[in-house]
Amino acid sequence: MAWGRCIAFAGGTFMRRFWRDWLIGVLLFLGSLVGLRAQVPQYGMELVAKPDPARVGSDVAFRLVITNLTSFAQGTFQVTAFVEGAGTFLSATNVLGYATNQVSGNGLTNTVFFEIPVLTNNQVADLRYAFRPSTHGSIQQNIWIQSAGTVFYVTNYTTRILAGVADLEVGFRSVPRGSLPGDLLACTLTVTNRGPDRAGDVRLTNSWPTGFVLQGVDPSGMVLDRRDPEWVILLGSLDVGEGRSVQVRFQPQASGTFPWTARAGVPDFGTSPGWIPAATTRVSVAEPGPGSFRVATLAPSVFSRQTGLMQQRIRVDNVGSNPVEAVRILVRGSPTGLYNAQGTNGLVPFVTLTEPLLPGEGRDLWLQTFNPLRTPGPDPELSGVEVPLPGGFQPETVPVLIDRVVRNPDGTVGLEFPTQPGRRYIVRFGPGLRAKGELALPVQTATANRLQWLDWGPPLTPIPPADAASRFYEVLEVTWP
Repeated sequence: MAWGRCIAFAGGTFMRRFWRDWLIGVLLFLGSLVGLRAQVPQYGMELVAKPDPARVGSDVAFRLVITNLTSFAQGTFQVTAFVEGAGTFLSATNVLGYATNQVSGNGLTNTVFFEIPVLTNNQVADLRYAFRPSTHGSIQQNIWIQSAGTVFYVTNYTTRILAGVADLEVGFRSVPRGSLPGDLLACTLTVTNRGPDRAGDVRLTNSWPTGFVLQGVDPSGMVLDRRDPEWVILLGSLDVGEGRSVQVRFQPQASGTFPWTARAGVPDFGTSPGWIPAATTRVSVAEPGPGSFRVATLAPSVFSRQTGLMQQRIRVDNVGSNPVEAVRILVRGSPTGLYNAQGTNGLVPFVTLTEPLLPGEGRDLWLQTFNPLRTPGPDPELSGVEVPLPGGFQPETVPVLIDRVVRNPDGTVGLEFPTQPGRRYIVRFGPGLRAKGELALPVQTATANRLQWLDWGPPLTPIPPADAASRFYEVLEVTWP
């Protein structure tokens, strides 16, 4: 019995020792795995491309900097850069070892291989290679790091390749002022290529409030896409130093001050650092002022042999209690249209008196219409509204010589100057040479080789020439718009 108990006791001791030793072995095995994981190589990596973005046909240099962040040396350290993109491989350098390159059969990929015998703890591998892209788009790179035949690190980089660089300058001109909701307005935008490359397929993207209605773009056929609040104008190609202008016709639907941003660009093109190819202006649209006016015709229309138009004198009086800066006279019911209209609100043409009117003051104005019968027609329906002082029309012009100035007995002043049929002309006037600046609308289109322009006062000019102490005139041929 004692022997049997001894055997049983010995067997229990054996089993306890077995399971203890097995558990210790498992723990040691797991501990070794943890130790191995702690020894997995770790790297710091940075790839720098200069320039970035790069340009087609120009060299781009890549610098790949890799740091061994582990506590032990890496033997047979290898880096492979798989470069995808059409172009020419130029060179590769590796001061700690050697570098090679292999080009694919179609020439669209390059495999750059670097090897370093040993990369010690915290040592930096400075790997450099150069490439000359032949097409725009991008260069895609996949980077592999391996040591002793085992891949430990994989990543990728993208470098944008531009078709060229063009600094496009955007400018606004003739931004309307003194406008009301419903006016038909126009503004000129100019894009100039400041280089260094010729720009093809220039696009002008406009962003403005949804309350503006686009009526058209001149020259016609240039709008690419109309999706409020943005729309795009195609301008074609621009050589270095070349500019192109477009006139945008639009109609505001509400009053307020509205920002308008225009940005020029070329697909797959870049700009110089810091260059902003955009401009922003603000269009102010007012509600009619509180002024009160009496507007009436003074006599039936008469035929003018000097202009070939029917002319009718009207008068506007400020019957309100406050002075006004400018008065707009709306002309309804003219069957042949208003020749000297300075604008249109909806379908109603108007002229504007830009001379301030005090309470009780009045001014005479001329309305011009065309009637092939040269006989008076029915009087138009007239009304006046107070508006801000208008302005903003700044056309591109070249000066024209005035070869005759005539002071007429009735106080008007006539100018004569040579013209070319079909071309357009406008007169700038002011109280003196240094104070010139206002333009007498509308623009005149020549029908012969000479044109006679008659200054009779409002609404062509704010006050009659006879009432002005002095007046300066300049004739300009309008080349745009």
